[in-house]
Amino acid sequence: MCIKCKSPRFCLQVFGLNPHRRPYALTLEAINLTFTNATKTAKKIHTFLDQTNDENLKEIYDYCLNYYESSIELLRDVEEYLLKHGKYDTLSIVGNFVKDVGSYCENKFRKIPNHVYVSTLTKDNKNLWIFGSIIMVFGLNPHRSPYELTQEAINLALRNASETASKIAIFLDETNDNNLKVIYNYCLDYYHYAINSLRGAEENFLKDGLVYDSRKANFCCENEFQRIIDYVYASTLTKDNERMGIFGSIIVAAADLLSNSTL
Repeated sequence: MCIKCKSPRFCLQVFGLNPHRRPYALTLEAINLTFTNATKTAKKIHTFLDQTNDENLKEIYDYCLNYYESSIELLRDVEEYLLKHGKYDTLSIVGNFVKDVGSYCENKFRKIPNHVYVSTLTKDNKNLWIFGSIIMVFGLNPHRSPYELTQEAINLALRNASETASKIAIFLDETNDNNLKVIYNYCLDYYHYAINSLRGAEENFLKDGLVYDSRKANFCCENEFQRIIDYVYASTLTKDNERMGIFGSIIVAAADLLSNSTL
């Protein structure tokens, strides 16, 4: 499998030449190594963030940290939600997102107007990019088309959105706080919108090639907790909103794979 990666030598150095490991064990090892790599880099970014007084660098490190923490959250659930259910093909989508995290972070150092910053995370970003490439290759399935992979990603996002909407409905029934009712109704509307969009995605996006982004629900919902005048509410849906954002990013990554492939 390493021969198909972006850096075959790196892959072989990391995973060796042991022919007796089964695909599950080898794939799990790749995920665990990627998780460890991303976690170490996130800690490094935290350190850089604490040490700098440069507002531009703070912006860069915050940006990188958000992406690295999203990849960590995603990788943490891969074994439970994908490998144990034999969904190896979806790994190519996960790997593509992880790979993009390294690229996004590295490019951010060059996007501050009128400033040129030398990246302090080049090696870390490159390693994550390579690990993402390795996961993509381990998840390749010649019997599944990019169309089917994208549909798989949409189904996962739909399940997540439906579960979150059910949770919001429960919170709405249980609270007597009128401000929280406003927030939960607002969130519920956006999640229902996301669910309806995802249900129609195969026809509207996959078949007709229309572009849409399912990540809007999580951003709007999370921000609504901070928009009630004269009140500060701690979000009760942060993890759910983060997960929705991650699944939205996976769909975008899947869409990229689909748009660059021949169905």
